[in-house]
Amino acid sequence: MSFPVPVQDLLECHWRLRDPQVVPLRGGMNSVAWEVRCGGGHWAVKAVPDGAEAERFRRGLRFALDVEESGAAVACGAPVAAADGRRVVSAAGHEVALLRWVPGREPDHRSDADLKAAGATLGRVHRALGTEAVTPRQARLHLLGLLPAGADPAVLGLRPWIRPALRRVADDLEAMRAETLTWGPVHVDPAPEHFRLDDAAGACGLLDWGSADLGPRVFDLATVVMDVGAPQGEAAPLVDAYLAEGALSRAEAERALEVFLDFRYAVNMLYFADRILRGDATGLDDPAGNEERLEFARRRLQRPG
Repeated sequence: MSFPVPVQDLLECHWRLRDPQVVPLRGGMNSVAWEVRCGGGHWAVKAVPDGAEAERFRRGLRFALDVEESGAAVACGAPVAAADGRRVVSAAGHEVALLRWVPGREPDHRSDADLKAAGATLGRVHRALGTEAVTPRQARLHLLGLLPAGADPAVLGLRPWIRPALRRVADDLEAMRAETLTWGPVHVDPAPEHFRLDDAAGACGLLDWGSADLGPRVFDLATVVMDVGAPQGEAAPLVDAYLAEGALSRAEAERALEVFLDFRYAVNMLYFADRILRGDATGLDDPAGNEERLEFARRRLQRPG
């Protein structure tokens, strides 16, 4: 995804940064971002196309700011106010924000200590953001909203296993009665690469809030577990550290985590099927990456019969 105007000009105009040094950051699938240094300061700047993505981006920035101002001691890459007080500015069909830099490294999934830090951080984030009760209809609408391109017949028909897999996940969610779970503001995509362990400071941050929404907390837990391993196996240190923060009861996690792991794989299934149809390789070194991620979902979701 390219950006049509010089980022340096936006930084000088809106944030009064003089001669900022700007380096592109890789990896964003729905946005473009840069690392920024100026006068001893260090930030990231992110641009998201107008529309639904920009709406989620603005919401996520509010959540990130809420966490940082809550006293939870978790750096979230919250937005820096522009000279006129705005947290987000419009430019060339995009919403642009200057974000506090979150130092550190990605957790090592082979390290129990790293996994515990990530789990505890997610728990603190959830507690800082609070809870919100939902009705059955609200729960259903919000869960549907988390499914990308879920109503597109072309996406559902891309592979013969996609439609029955999605139907099975939907039936399991209906039986679970998702409105009975603990809901509140959630990150939506707290994958391991979005945590930052600052070894020198002994701190862990959580960045990249561009997908944030209202949802069941177990959805976030399932998201990070999905990339680590089995909840009772490789991911157990992370799950235990998360539950120790009191964001969810162990009984709720045992009831809902496996169902929401399936749901989280279904989200990926639809997302990467849609990208394959559109030929969208943004954020990937190779378009085959979309196929690899779709296959990853298939191995979890396609079952005999």
